[in-house]
Amino acid sequence: MDILGYNPKEANRIMSSDYAIVTIDGSQAGLVQSVQAGYGHQVIPRFEAGSHHIYYVTGQGIGNISASRAVGVDFVAWQGIDKSANGELIPVTIESNATGSFGESFVGAGGQTKSLKYRGGVIQNYTVAFNVSGLDVSESVQVMCASLEK
Repeated sequence: MDILGYNPKEANRIMSSDYAIVTIDGSQAGLVQSVQAGYGHQVIPRFEAGSHHIYYVTGQGIGNISASRAVGVDFVAWQGIDKSANGELIPVTIESNATGSFGESFVGAGGQTKSLKYRGGVIQNYTVAFNVSGLDVSESVQVMCASLEK
């Protein structure tokens, strides 16, 4: 237990960043500081003259993932950057680890891992940032994906 009274063994949580894992092209990304992921599709409403009915035309889905990490030993720790340059598609998975470091289940019934699997990803942007007033160097990657699976 720390000075604030936080004890992971006693935490009753469904999802926590303590157990979140980001995997890009099959390799776990380390030192991840933030992740934002979304998935959606275009929706166009259509109306009929003389009627109150509304109809929706939907487009294909597309996902967008942005992730930032503190740089450890080297730059470009994100897997798949070189593959995207060659036009290969990469998978991205965001999951909560079913068992924490204490071996206790924190996620779902029966300790199952819950995950979002983005498929058909292409790295859209890569950024390195540092500031003289900050203590760390960070790098970010933005991935556009074709599909999302549970």
